[in-house]
Amino acid sequence: MTEIQFNSGNVSELDMQQARTQLYTTRAKLPSIELSKLKYLNAIALLLGTTEDKMQKLLDDDFKDVVNNYIKNPSQMDIELSENTKNTLGVSIIPEADFNITKDIDISLLKQRPDIKVAEYKARIESAKIGSTKALLYPSFVLIGNIGINATDASGSWTKFSDAPTISAGPSFSWNIFQYERIKNKIRLQDAIFEESMLNYNKTVLKALNDVSNAINGYIYTKKQLQENQKALKATIRAFNLSAKQYNDGLVSYQRLLSTVEKLTATHDIYAQIKALVAVDAVLLYKSLGGGWQYSNNKEYLSKEMKTNLKSSNIDWGEYLKDAKLKTN
Repeated sequence: MTEIQFNSGNVSELDMQQARTQLYTTRAKLPSIELSKLKYLNAIALLLGTTEDKMQKLLDDDFKDVVNNYIKNPSQMDIELSENTKNTLGVSIIPEADFNITKDIDISLLKQRPDIKVAEYKARIESAKIGSTKALLYPSFVLIGNIGINATDASGSWTKFSDAPTISAGPSFSWNIFQYERIKNKIRLQDAIFEESMLNYNKTVLKALNDVSNAINGYIYTKKQLQENQKALKATIRAFNLSAKQYNDGLVSYQRLLSTVEKLTATHDIYAQIKALVAVDAVLLYKSLGGGWQYSNNKEYLSKEMKTNLKSSNIDWGEYLKDAKLKTN
């Protein structure tokens, strides 16, 4: 636009150079964005146990049609941006998360969280240790016995059953009566350890509730923020179209147009960031509720490929490679 205006003698070279500065400054940001995208792509590939090229096939997206729909008459002097939000705001490979969230969450969902399960099992273990330690206070009885051959043959062959067999049996009795106080102290120590495990369990549950509350409210308020920013983006697109038309008609300076371009770019960036936060908050909500166990439920522990590799390793796995499925509550 500015080159056409400059070549027509309508504006000075200053307008054209400012436009070029804006263009090259924006382009200079692209390599760092592409590098960040590649790093995140490799990180996802590592988590999924695959390679970057396979991940790229999953994420490939063609933006050509989007650009053509976004910019009207790109080859002409009068550039105009589409104000249709389906064309301007629907460009994203980020999965859409549209939950009908309420703050009433079934607390039983938290039982599927791994950290709560671990804390619960630790408390159960420490509780059981109290009982086993108390058992040391009481006498114990053990039945013992042996059977053998009383060999009279000089060779002493134990396979010669013509010799007289010998049998001995009897009970064994023990009682730590002289270690009574020491055992009592052990019981007190174990009881304190159990109380500590219960406090850790309660702390884990409270942290889980805190995570759920943060995730729910984060998703709700970020969605509201996205809706308001969408209105701001529509307004900046409209402002750009008006400024561009007025600039082409010679009614405003390039500084006015440049200001609307900068605001449009900044608003677009903020919208993209908020849209990403909506997806992140959805993931955090899924994670805070212990999500993931549904995917593994009623599925085998080992894949067919893993079973084939284990069978070919010349190791006898016995019954372990039989179909065994995960069961969750």
